[in-house]
Amino acid sequence: MVQFYIYQDEEKKGPYTVEELKDRGITSEILVWTKGMAQWQPAWQVGDLKPVIKKDATPNTPPPVPPKETAIPPEEPIDVMPQEKKEEEKPKKKSHWGCLIALLIFVLIIVVLAVSCPKDDKHKEVVSKEVSTAVNNVISPSGGILGAVTNIITSGVVNIATNQILTVDNYVVCSIGKINYKGKNRAVSLGILGNVYSIDSKVIEEKIKEYIPLDDD
Repeated sequence: MVQFYIYQDEEKKGPYTVEELKDRGITSEILVWTKGMAQWQPAWQVGDLKPVIKKDATPNTPPPVPPKETAIPPEEPIDVMPQEKKEEEKPKKKSHWGCLIALLIFVLIIVVLAVSCPKDDKHKEVVSKEVSTAVNNVISPSGGILGAVTNIITSGVVNIATNQILTVDNYVVCSIGKINYKGKNRAVSLGILGNVYSIDSKVIEEKIKEYIPLDDD
């Protein structure tokens, strides 16, 4: 429902509905304003109010313009911030705490990886175990007493060979075990966070079978 403010007796009043203005007996000279109007206007210029204007009131002369302070629509915002305060406002500095925390976390991760990086002995132990398992599965898959003796002998030989041919490169955050095969260094183990991951014994077993022909009988 449309409501109007009126300027009467040198003061602003309202808001009033059209029916309320009719009851008040507004005249054509009364200045009115409602939301959407650019400025105050006499009632006789507002279509919605023409039916409720008193019949004996005629717009013979233009109504007076209200004082400057009341001519501003009631809902129009007024900037009352002092000029001095505006000049004192400065953009807030960006916080560098986020970058600092991220840097500390990154350094902490590097330190943890460096401290827990597996050494040479760990690589040789894991690789020897996988190679021994593969060799034993190929030579004596049936087990038994002979298989146990073979396992002991095989493990000793594999340990000696691994210590001689396996080299470990330390990259601070991780380490890689390599074996020189056919003139090329091939990675066979990876060490990180205190653990060493080597080639699975099943893969080694398949490679052994390629070079050691076995009688199926």
